[in-house]
Amino acid sequence: SMLKQPLIAILAVAVGPLPLAAATRDARAEELYAREIRHAHPLMASLGHPARPEAVDALVYRSLAEGSPDPVLLAKTLAHAGGAPALAGLVQLVDRGSVEVRTAALQAMGDIGLRSDNAVRRAVRHVRDGEATVRAAAATALGAVGDGRHIDLLLDCAAASDRRVRQCAFRALRRLMDLPIPP
Repeated sequence: SMLKQPLIAILAVAVGPLPLAAATRDARAEELYAREIRHAHPLMASLGHPARPEAVDALVYRSLAEGSPDPVLLAKTLAHAGGAPALAGLVQLVDRGSVEVRTAALQAMGDIGLRSDNAVRRAVRHVRDGEATVRAAAATALGAVGDGRHIDLLLDCAAASDRRVRQCAFRALRRLMDLPIPP
């Protein structure tokens, strides 16, 4: 912990300033997005807020079996709905998806921010994914659902060759360690 704080400070300089766009969300855009995703598939309107387990199960099953609704859109919808059932649905999506689906599901898991053993295991597994976009999303998710046990893993990610992975790992470390390092 005492040794890791200087490492984080060094990472802050190495990674550079972090974009603020992710930190600031327009409430009106969020409302329009919620309306749009509910019209994309009839079952999405019945999802609930927070998501109801039976609705999540039906949507995930259809998405994986039939491709409708689109799994990426479903991941974003589940993030918006929130709750433990939505997180459980995202865990299913992250294991069975393409790069885009894995990335969207991991981002959504981080957005929901609920801790579960399954979500943490998926994020840890995908921090080692072959695709940088998936690794970056997994690092972000770990910042939301992980704990102090994941600091060393995120420090490894912070040394990655891909800038996005480094930035996401740095944000996750700041979040887990609750460090007041300026962006």
